[in-house]
Formats: sequence, C-alpha cells, structure tokens
Amino acid sequence: MTRYIGFRIIQVLPVLFVASIVIWGMIFVVPGDPVALKLGPDATALQLEAAREDLGLNDPIVLQYVRWLSGVFTGNLGISYANELPVSSLIATRIPATMHLVFGTALVSLIASVPLALLGVSSPNRAVQKGVSAYISLALAVPSFLIGILLIFLFGVNLSLLPTGGYVPIWEDFGESVRHLVLPILTMSIFFSGLLTRFLKSSLSSERSAEYVDTARSKGVPKRQIWRKHILRNALLPVITVFGLYVGTLFAGAVITESIFNFPGVGRLLLDAVRERDYPVMQGTILLVVVLYVVVNLLVDVLYAVLDPRIRYAK
Repeated sequence: MTRYIGFRIIQVLPVLFVASIVIWGMIFVVPGDPVALKLGPDATALQLEAAREDLGLNDPIVLQYVRWLSGVFTGNLGISYANELPVSSLIATRIPATMHLVFGTALVSLIASVPLALLGVSSPNRAVQKGVSAYISLALAVPSFLIGILLIFLFGVNLSLLPTGGYVPIWEDFGESVRHLVLPILTMSIFFSGLLTRFLKSSLSSERSAEYVDTARSKGVPKRQIWRKHILRNALLPVITVFGLYVGTLFAGAVITESIFNFPGVGRLLLDAVRERDYPVMQGTILLVVVLYVVVNLLVDVLYAVLDPRIRYAK
C-alpha cells in the first residue's frame, strides 16, 4: 500500500508542474491590459510604462514564471493588481465558502443517489423505475444555471422561504449558514446526483447478474443481506472513481453557481479577476482549483486501493 501511494504521489508532481506552466501561459492569451484598466483611460504612456515596470511585466516571460513559481512554494502568490492585497489572503477569505458549497453538494448528492439507484434497479414497481430514469434524464439535461434561477424564483421570490444570495460562515450562525447554502447546494447537487445515480444504477444492474449473487441465493442468504453486503458494496467501487473525478470538477463548476447566488467564494473571486484582468488572482485561484482537483483524485485512488485489495503497484 505504501508503495502504491508513493507511486501515485510521484505521478502527481509532473502533472502539477505542467499545470503551472499552462496556468501561467493562459494569462497572456486573455485580451486586455491590466495596467491600462487599473490606471484608467486618462493615464499617459509614461505612467503606463512605469506601472508595467513596477509590476515586473516588462521582464522576460521565463523570469516572470520562475519568480511566480518560487513564490508559490513559499505561499506567496503575488499581489492583486485591483486592490493591492496579497492573493493568498484573498483566497484564504474565500475558500471556506467554496469548501462548504462543494463538499455540501458532494454529501447531498451521494446521500440522494444511493437510494435512487437502488429503487431504479430493485423496485418491483415499474412506475418507480421509470420515475428514477426520468429524474436522471432531467438532472443531466437541464443546465445548472437554469435550475438556480428557477429555485431563486420559487423559494426566494414567490415563497420567500430562503435567501437568494450571500453567505454566512457556519461558525458564526449555523442556522443562517444552512439557509444560505440550501439553494446553491441544491442547484449543484441535482446534476451531480443524477450523474452518480446513473453510474450506480448501471453498476448495480451489472453486479446483480454476477455469479456470486446466484451462489449466495442458492445458499439461502437473505435478499436484503445480499444487496447490502455484496451487490451494493461491489457496485460502489467503480462509482468511487466517478465521484472523485466530479467532486474535483465541482470546484470549477462553482463559478457559475457562486455568480448566480452572489456567493463570496473562490469561483466568484476568479470571475471578478477575469473581468478586472487581475493576473495574480487569476493564476492563484486557477492553481488552487487544479491542486484541489488533483488532491481529491489522489485521495480517491488511495481509498479505492484500500477498499479493493487487488489494486497494488508492482514494478
């Protein structure tokens, strides 16, 4: 197990290095001049040139990249062009909100998808099975931003039951924090739960027809025990990989949801940085999303190896 984990960590390092190069290179593709945007249309050419020199934008690209990467290793992600605050501080104030949103979405989706998939496969009622299939189709077909707008209109505007935006830290007021998280989490979890239900339903159908299930039935093992200890347990293994992959993408998908609900998370910070051509903030937030994606998938791979002893790294 230790060898397998070490091998996976070694594989991650070049991925992160290449990602850092791509992230750095992307900012030069974004149109617009951050210095001109910051100083305004009345700035003279001399002022613009002085500002670029002060920010180090006139240095060779390779030198800029090495300076930025060395800062990353020390926790220094640069200074924001827009408000002249450290990027690491800006991200630190936003990351709790995004973490609550993403992991709340993952938890709700997992809790919802398991019973839905079981009903879709094992329920004797054909109407229930068709209902689960219809839910999967709708959840995957309807865009999340449209779901968010509909939820705001229904629960926020018409019924006035839940707030339509903002965020309250969970350590300040637990009840209000939950109320502010309900609609954003529901917006993101509908698609994610539909995706997980689809994969788990397919996996359950495959496991149900396996030979070991027939053997267990012939030995008189109760049906409920077969489903709980054998079919469901084995069916969850391939779904874990899908779960890890899409939990990582939730960090990127949070940009749209945070924008709709005026949610002060990392996604909203990135959106504002793109609009203001704030390169250091753009680089820092995208790098954070990439690192979180890689770490989540690394943890999923390790968990998969723990649950399935057949997975081992061998030379």
